[in-house]
Parts: sequence; C-alpha cells; structure tokens
Amino acid sequence: SCTHHASLYDSGVCIRFWFPMNTTSLPLTRFAPDREVTHRALRVTTTWRPAGLAVPRHTHDLTSLAFCVAGPFEETFGTHWRRVSTRSLWVRPGGEPHANRYPAASRTLIIELLPHALDELRHETRVLDTPCHLESPRFAVLARRLDFESRNPDTVSRLAIEAHVYELIVSMTRLKSARNSDKPRWLGRVQEY
Repeated sequence: SCTHHASLYDSGVCIRFWFPMNTTSLPLTRFAPDREVTHRALRVTTTWRPAGLAVPRHTHDLTSLAFCVAGPFEETFGTHWRRVSTRSLWVRPGGEPHANRYPAASRTLIIELLPHALDELRHETRVLDTPCHLESPRFAVLARRLDFESRNPDTVSRLAIEAHVYELIVSMTRLKSARNSDKPRWLGRVQEY
C-alpha cells in the first residue's frame, strides 16, 4: 500500500512519519506557541510550524479561512502545490483535502467558522462554499489586525476579531462578484448627466 511521509528537521536530524495515502480528517495539530480564541461564531487559531515540516493530505471538519502571517509555506489546491504568502487568503470548505509543506518556520492565522455561523452566512453569501486562493494587500492588512487582536486581548478583542472576519467575508464576496461580472468594474462608477 502507498504511503506519504512527513518530515521534521531538527538540529540536522530528519524525523520521518509515515501515513496511509488516503485522506484522513485531522484536528488542527497544536504546537506550544499556538493560541486559540473562540467567540460565538468562530474559532481563531494562530499556529506556528517549524521549518521542514510536511503534513500529508488531510481534511478538517470545519470551513476555514487561512492567512500566512509570517514565513511563507506551500499548500495543495486541488492537485497543485501553491505558495502561500502574507498576501494570500485561502478558503477551505470543511472536508476539502489538502497537504502542507513548510520550507521555513511559519505562522498562520486560521479562522474556523462554527456550523451555526456558516449556516447563517449562507443566507447572505455562498463565498465560503468553494475552495479558493486569493491574493490582495487588503487581506494582509486584515490578517495583521486579526493577529494583533488575538495576541493582545482586551475586553473587546473577541468582538473586534468577529467584526474583522465579517469585514473579510464582505471583501471576498465583493471581490469575487467583481471578477465574475460580465461588465467592466469602471462601468459601475459611470454617472449620467
């Protein structure tokens, strides 16, 4: 039977982990520096991954958005590997298979939408139902705000995090609508006199 392996290089020593090739559902793997904040509709986790780590093809149960906060990494999108930078935003519906490679140490912000929140959002937008990889400086700004709020909590940080996530979903919806429109964007700004 075929297998995948994950490697972790520590002090020049390669440690290999062998996994079955089929996709398995995994909870988010936690390392000591990871942090998690849960508020009503969502769970925000800041993850740290060591250089050299490779995680084989797997899925997660919850729909998530992911930002690279520091140190680029690679992730599969369908069958192709993609580089994830600090301008990247990944949308991953629950159950979407993917794999990860970390050539350098990396910090990622993962926003998981709890099922009841996702059901409510679907009344407004279906943007989270399709896997996608988006690049924009706006996403980098929102990622930094979310990262700041999760690392510097105060009495309203959870509310600020939720507000930033909804702002992000609105931005994604508008960006995808503009891309899918038959009309050029400038036409919407034309005024008749």
